[in-house]
Amino acid sequence: MHFDDRLATVLRHRAAGERAAKTQFRQLLDLLGERPQGGGDSALKAAAYLRLIALADMIPTGERAAIVGENGWRFRNPELVRWFGEAHPAIAAAALQRADLTGEEWAGIIPTLPIRTRGFLRHRRDLPPAAVRVLDRLREQRTVAAGPSGGASASASASTDDGACRGSALDRAVASVQRVDAALTQLSPIGTTNLHGTPLVAHLLEWPPLD
Repeated sequence: MHFDDRLATVLRHRAAGERAAKTQFRQLLDLLGERPQGGGDSALKAAAYLRLIALADMIPTGERAAIVGENGWRFRNPELVRWFGEAHPAIAAAALQRADLTGEEWAGIIPTLPIRTRGFLRHRRDLPPAAVRVLDRLREQRTVAAGPSGGASASASASTDDGACRGSALDRAVASVQRVDAALTQLSPIGTTNLHGTPLVAHLLEWPPLD
């Protein structure tokens, strides 16, 4: 089955309780964690990330971190790894331990991660050389920028960088919502409607109900 079809199949179902939410959370991680093959429906992918955000309201942080850290996950999608890198520290740490990217992919996303999140990567001993070089370069830059004032400047720099990363994450989220809103004004991206004539993507974006 094509990736978009599999993703649409998962999103058609609404999680009505915490157990169903956990099941769908795992299904979305399984699909979004695959190495990108190029192409695909960007609006559908945006809907999947929005659904992950909705599911987060139904699953406690500790349990989400436990799910993300389960044995067997190998997140090969740089976009998902970067997305998790801006999550709660416990979730970010678990996701980065399960990330399986190439050296080039790591080199591309590491500079975009919050400083706190980059620190989690230093506990790994299996990173590609290209990733280690980027981490070392960024640490050297921070050390030079801190200068003789030491910790205070470094702390201020970290705070500024983290704020910038949070801002960029919000910008990307807004952009995703805008892309989906645009899709709602056109033909359904998966080419079908429900019995009432509403584009199916509208139903894919409905927030799961709480118990």
